[in-house]
Amino acid sequence: LWVHLLDGFDGKQAEIYVQDIRTQTAVYQEQMRLGSTYEAGAAVDHSDYRAASEGGIIQVDIPALTGEGEPLLAVNQDYYWEFAIICNPNDRTQDYTVQGLMTRLELSDELSYSLANSPAEQQAELYAEAGIWQETLAIAQSLKPTDNQLWTNLLDSVGLAALSETPLKDCCSLDVQ
Repeated sequence: LWVHLLDGFDGKQAEIYVQDIRTQTAVYQEQMRLGSTYEAGAAVDHSDYRAASEGGIIQVDIPALTGEGEPLLAVNQDYYWEFAIICNPNDRTQDYTVQGLMTRLELSDELSYSLANSPAEQQAELYAEAGIWQETLAIAQSLKPTDNQLWTNLLDSVGLAALSETPLKDCCSLDVQ
């Protein structure tokens, strides 16, 4: 998932939560520390850490498989997701949250073939035409250093042109407790 963070949230705890809409059960939940790209106990480069306070767009990965090796999300099933910045662990009603719905889609044979035989720029277009937003963004982001226009055009096409110059940031580190 892609999330736009405002300034000042570095070092804060955050949580990603995914729920199966049919059963109302959590299928994934993980806490992380924003702006922390270091391992617990490791030396911290505070100049990099302060840079995270400037906000930006982060990608929060959701694993494809469960711990048992099964797909985490079923095909063509809707899931509710929520990303929360935890402001007060004792009162989660104070969290800053963003939420939405997502569906894991299965690629058609035709689309799979087209993707396998296309350069990255065209793959982004194919995913976009199929309405597969996460992969479209991931490809556009990976090409941003050499083709910023693809990223800009993509965000503009969905009314997010104001974010096209927002820096892309490394997300976070998972909290090991």
